[in-house]
This record gives sequence, structure tokens and C-alpha cells, in this order.
Amino acid sequence: MKRALLLVSLIWLPGGALLAAQDIPLMRIARFGLHEARLLVEHIPDMLEDRQRGLCPVAELTGLSAEAAYFHLRNACSEGSGLIGHYKVNLMTGQVFGGGLWDKLVETPLLEKLRQQLRIVQESRLLDERDGRCLMQRLPVLRDPELGHLCPKLGDRSWIGVNADYIQFDVTYGCGARSDWWEQYYVDRLTGLVLHVDSSRTVESPELAAVRTWMLAARQLPELTPAEAALLAESSPVALKAKAEGLCPKASYDSTLSGATEMWFHLWPACPEGEAAGFRAEVVVNRFTGAVRDPRSLEPWSTGELKALAEQLLDRARERVERAKRNVARACGW
Repeated sequence: MKRALLLVSLIWLPGGALLAAQDIPLMRIARFGLHEARLLVEHIPDMLEDRQRGLCPVAELTGLSAEAAYFHLRNACSEGSGLIGHYKVNLMTGQVFGGGLWDKLVETPLLEKLRQQLRIVQESRLLDERDGRCLMQRLPVLRDPELGHLCPKLGDRSWIGVNADYIQFDVTYGCGARSDWWEQYYVDRLTGLVLHVDSSRTVESPELAAVRTWMLAARQLPELTPAEAALLAESSPVALKAKAEGLCPKASYDSTLSGATEMWFHLWPACPEGEAAGFRAEVVVNRFTGAVRDPRSLEPWSTGELKALAEQLLDRARERVERAKRNVARACGW
């Protein structure tokens, strides 16, 4: 706990470095997440040109650090590795680098526009002061009856962090008008995690985790689950043709080949007749629109049945977002 006269606490780091406690959240260097990094790689010229040529380029994650995400770009429709190239995305700037040593900057007007759009979307998803206060009200120290004699209380004031990526709150201890000491907490505006500053530890409880999950879900775009997308894959023309031929196609989700906007499915035979015929096919489904296409084509299939099913499933996705909003409002008393 923090005595009133102690203005700045220091954290001892490996290697003997000292870090002021209020700087801890700034250790999160990344401004772009893995989803955004993959989306950027999917819009580099090599990826777009190969799609135009009827290939099946996919970006596979090969490494991840605090500062960068690394991808192999390969053609999933070819025999063998089908390797096209190696790319790195700087998670701080969103810049994409290629070449053997990742020393060649890949830049186009499309990538720059996409980066700007991703920053706007990320900003819209940041938690605000009201969200942070609702999370703080679920701190175990404020709800533990064994600490009642210390009169813990959430402070009325809050502060936005230096980089606008966290909100600072104080919890005071002391009954009546007197405050004997206080503790500082930071709420990460992107993840909703609550950090106890003095110990640099994340604070967690089942109730806190539930409210945070609802808050983050309420800020997401309506998105299909893999199970929902599989229904669309199994309703694609290639799957319906296989069903008519008695080949029993079943969609299998491939998380490795799936990207930021599309999910990749293998259609496998689920009966001996299909196995004997050697049936195999691939289908990709857009997470956000429900559009279904052959990975070798840029044009989605356009059938009345697919459109109707996609809209029905997207209604479910939209309802999940609305339900999360209602759960947040009920939990926070808004």
C-alpha cells in the first residue's frame, strides 16, 4: 500500500533498471494487434496480385514479439510449400517490411489508408472513464468484507494516461474524512485489464472478467463464429453439388489459413462414398459479410439461399453485440 507522503513508487526490473510505476502501462509498445497486422499483410501488392492471378495466397503467422508480427506468405492452392515471401509488421507503426532481412519497406496508398482506418476503429473501441469506473467498482479489495474495517473507497477523480491508453484511479483507505493511505490502479483502455501499480500485477476476479468480456464484445463489429461460417461453407454451390452426388461434404475450419477478414474451410467427405471418390474442396467465408467464395476466385457466389442464410447468421452476430451492450448496462447500472 502507498503512504500519503510517497509520491512516486519505483519498480525494480531485470538488469537493475528502475521504472516509475506510472510508466508501467507504457511498456505495452504495440499500437496494432495481431488481427490488424494480418489485415495489413493481406493488402500488400504481392497478396493482391496473386489473388488477381487466381492463386490462393494466405498469410501464416510465424513469430510474434512485443514490437513485431512475422508472416510467411504462401500459395495454399499449390503443391509443396508454395512460399511467396516473408514479411514483418511493426506493431507500433503498422509499417510492413519484406526481403530476406525484412529491410525493404512495403508501402502503397492503400496500405496507408488502411492504417488510418484501423487507427480510427481502434480509437472507437477504447474504453472510456465510465467503463473504467465500472470495472474498478468490481475490485476484490472494495468487496472483501474482511477489509471493511479499513473503509476502502474508490476515489471520485480519474486521469487519462500520457499516451491516452490507460485510465488512472485511486483507492483510498481510512474511515470518515481521513485517508490513511491510497493505492493506484490503471485500467488499460484497449484490453480492460486492471493493473495494481505498486505490485505491477493484474487484478482479476470472476465478476471483473465477466464485465470486461461484455464491454469488449459490445465494441466489436458483428462477426460470424467458425461454426456459423461452416454452415455457409456447407451451403456453397460446390458443397451442394457434392451433396447431390452423395459425397457427404463436411466443412472443417482451418485456423492456420484463416485470415483477418475471411475464414478458410476444407470440405471433406463424411461417408465412404465420398472417400472413394476422392472428394476434396476449399471454401472461404467472410467473417463480417458472410460472403462465400472459391479461394481461386475473387468473386463470391451469389445465390438466394446463401444470401438468406448469411443474413440470418449475421442477425445472430448483431444480437450478440446488442446482448453484450445490455449486459454491460445492467451490470454497471446505466
